[in-house]
Amino acid sequence: MEYYEKNKADYASVDYCIMYIAAEQSLIEDEALRTAENEEFLKEAKLKADTMLAAVATRSDFAREARKYASEAEKENYEDEEYTVRTGAKKASLSELFSTWFFDGERKSLDKTVLEGPSGYYVVLLLKPMYKDDYNLVSMNHILIMPAEAEDDHDYDDEDEEHAEYDEDQAWEDAHERIVDIQNEWIAAGKSLEKFEELASKYTDDTASAESGGYYGNITKKYMVPEIDEWLFNVARKPGDYEIISTTYGYHLVYFNSVNDVAWIKDVSEGMKFDDFDAKLETELKKNPTKINSLGFTFVKNK
Repeated sequence: MEYYEKNKADYASVDYCIMYIAAEQSLIEDEALRTAENEEFLKEAKLKADTMLAAVATRSDFAREARKYASEAEKENYEDEEYTVRTGAKKASLSELFSTWFFDGERKSLDKTVLEGPSGYYVVLLLKPMYKDDYNLVSMNHILIMPAEAEDDHDYDDEDEEHAEYDEDQAWEDAHERIVDIQNEWIAAGKSLEKFEELASKYTDDTASAESGGYYGNITKKYMVPEIDEWLFNVARKPGDYEIISTTYGYHLVYFNSVNDVAWIKDVSEGMKFDDFDAKLETELKKNPTKINSLGFTFVKNK
């Protein structure tokens, strides 16, 4: 598609590894001495970043070297080789510091660099240069039941015999029992989408989707929490599938609604519509010069 190729950087995604090596901060009170020491600390951080970069050639190398330079507080996180990996990053989601480098048309797989941050240096390794999001968007409905939360002790008097100690495990068991009951009610009613929407509006703890019957449309990868994302984008998934899924939020009864357009084609189509609108607007404004008042296009006056 010609439009995509012309505007590739605006629609493509990239995958990369990243590690931030922070410089120490001086505690000297004297401003001149503090500035001088901070400059030395920055030099030390730069040396570490350059040394790490030189030792990195692959994704595994990056994970290994990141563990070496991680602070003691974060070392455990870096035991997971995926901790430094970022996938599906868009230009619009990155600061100019990163987007300029990642979305350079000459960039290729396993390119690497050190970028200066606010008080340290980023070591980055490009895993996959600009590529199309060549997968189908999906839609779903869901019902969320969250476990009851502990109530504040000050809500009770010391002599309140009915004040039972909060039991988190029991709260999760209760939430699971409720979601199973809701699923059974839906199945008994014939498993229709309309009934699911009705139950979602009635029971869900997800206030953002309650009015729409638990509906989320044109979902991209990694938009949902990992457990739901993995289920939605399973290659075997088909409309009408449903499952109870546990996440940190609670229990979700998820209904797979539909398979939609390919992600990158959808993005490009929307972009073309906006560009077409802008072009038509510009042409119209040239034909009929206007002055836009403080209310924007609510009232448009001819000059």
